[in-house]
Amino acid sequence: MEYAIRLKGLTKSFQKEKVLKNITHDFEKGKIHGIMGFNGSGKTVMFKCICGFLQPESGTVLVGGKQIGKELDFPDSVGIIIENPGFFLDLSGFANLKRLASLKHRISDDDVRATMRALGLDPLSKKKVGQYSLGMRERLGIAQAIMEDPELLILDEPFNGLDKQGAGEVCELLRGLKERGKTILIAAHNMLEIEWLCDTICEMDAGVLTQIKKKYGGKNMGKVLIKCIQTPMQKYFYDRSLDSVVMVNDEEYQILKTVEKTKLVPDGVLRRFVKSGLLRETAIEEIEHPETENLHLLAEHYMGNLILQVTQQCNLRCKYCAYSGNYYNRSHTSNRMDFETAKKAIDFYLKRSEKADQLALSFYGGEPLLEFELIKKCVSYILQRKGDKKILFTMTTNGTLMTEDVIEFLVKYEFNLMISLDGDKKSHDINRRFKTGKGSFDIILENLSRLKAYNEEYYSKVLFNCVISSSSDLENIYRFYSEEELFEAGTVNFNYVNPVGLKDETLSRITQKNFRVHRLAYIKMILSVLEKRKWDAQSRLLRRELQDIELLYEQLHSHVAEGKKTHHGGPCIPAVRRLFVDTKGEFFPCERVSEEDSEMCIGSLDSGFDFDKMSFLLNHGKMIKEKCLGCWNLRMCAYCLAQIPKDNQILTENMLLQQCENSKESTLLLLYKLCILVEFGYKGNENLQVLK
Repeated sequence: MEYAIRLKGLTKSFQKEKVLKNITHDFEKGKIHGIMGFNGSGKTVMFKCICGFLQPESGTVLVGGKQIGKELDFPDSVGIIIENPGFFLDLSGFANLKRLASLKHRISDDDVRATMRALGLDPLSKKKVGQYSLGMRERLGIAQAIMEDPELLILDEPFNGLDKQGAGEVCELLRGLKERGKTILIAAHNMLEIEWLCDTICEMDAGVLTQIKKKYGGKNMGKVLIKCIQTPMQKYFYDRSLDSVVMVNDEEYQILKTVEKTKLVPDGVLRRFVKSGLLRETAIEEIEHPETENLHLLAEHYMGNLILQVTQQCNLRCKYCAYSGNYYNRSHTSNRMDFETAKKAIDFYLKRSEKADQLALSFYGGEPLLEFELIKKCVSYILQRKGDKKILFTMTTNGTLMTEDVIEFLVKYEFNLMISLDGDKKSHDINRRFKTGKGSFDIILENLSRLKAYNEEYYSKVLFNCVISSSSDLENIYRFYSEEELFEAGTVNFNYVNPVGLKDETLSRITQKNFRVHRLAYIKMILSVLEKRKWDAQSRLLRRELQDIELLYEQLHSHVAEGKKTHHGGPCIPAVRRLFVDTKGEFFPCERVSEEDSEMCIGSLDSGFDFDKMSFLLNHGKMIKEKCLGCWNLRMCAYCLAQIPKDNQILTENMLLQQCENSKESTLLLLYKLCILVEFGYKGNENLQVLK
């Protein structure tokens, strides 16, 4: 075996800090070798030693059998990109390369032009390098490195600034150079940038070089994970490795269906996708939330939103409410929070939010306005202690207790207010009733009129939550929110009855009539996207769905490659996004989980955070690690534990797996809808400005 580069005992220090630590490694001639490592790991320093730019304090570097620094100052035939190539910013790309070529007189102007064209650069362009984009500069740097046809190429982060197409073109070029016997060393941050291109891969960490891949295909780095999607007009596949959806022809689709089943790409097929960086073997090796190591730090210094459950009492008995006896895990009680508990919670929060950008204090029930006096005390207390930080107050209320004093208070402190109102009088009063059985619609509308009259500007920012149950009439609800002058576009949020833990499942079922209304609203949405219908005429019932589609579109167009560690996107960081404190002072990740579920309790005011519990909730995907690693939906999956019907039982793998299936169905439906919209001309957020 012939070696292009041989390192023996290579050691280098700067100011007594060892950057390279006794590196011994051989790089075979005529191969592409990848070096993976983060900034500061030693990659660039090793490359500089190989090129003769730095002298090691001990050890030897042999290039082509000759020792650098002793037999040769620099390698005989090498093309180099290390850090940022030094170009003349006031000259064109061709002028820069011509100047460099004139130093050795090895190539002609035509050779320079041919090299530029091979990298997608126009040699006739008068554009100055100072006006080049980052990607164009990277291409020019690669052109400089290869134009004299060197035997050895050393490329430090050659894909910086390149888009997916550009990276694919460079990779094809490098493969061609390899076939001509060239030896290529590539450094990158991420294995995904190099693992499918390179014959060997080494990892550099704190100055130590470790080989992790002997030859391409020699180590099982994972499987190819895709999902095929077909609409009435087109065929697509979703690629997990790049988190992208790609349109394909009929022949490709049939091959991809086999790939979907086998998780393997047959040799010699689907080359245009492979060239573009698609259909890579998965790089994910571990299911772990990326912030796990920082959990303690974040919870102790970056707490975001404190939610106080000031009471478990309510003046209504809504049929579908979690506290009204229709769920297994919650019920109304006489429990209420006292001011001492509230103060302790606020003090706990302020101590652990000193690095948060903004404070947020929310009030939750039951019906929080039953404890209006306590809320006033809490607001006064935190305002006295918050320092210079801005604070946001929020509350969700049923709207029945909004007296003049309450309204004055809410407006004065600029509360973000969410009021529950299930549409027209008939739809609302079916479920949202007082203890006496009387409907609450009339008094809520009276209070809303009073609030609007008191401060119309504040009222315009109030949000409304409409819960859809099996007894709801979507057609009437939509008409009500469209025609009633008290409501404006964008202020109404529609939700369906939460089926998790529900005793009477019929409450959450969608009737055939409501399903037809929903489908009609979806068609109206498509027509709005096609600009065949005015945006303000499209159904507000689909506002959330529009937002979901928009977020999905942006995600799929970011083309972010997989890392080694990941976790599905459902769990938020406990106590950082929000901390729910119940009436007794116990901690929960949010208000959506049951206070009766001991497995969800993550501490208390008396004991502090239970970091073991918090880590478990953040990383519950570890329970089904192997399923997650092999799932095409991992990067799309967004379920959280609040969505799992565990009824205060111990969490099991089967519970998680059932939710996995639900998540995949939801993702497929959303992808299907997005593909259809794109076929109709949808181009992202320019069509959804109404939601901004």
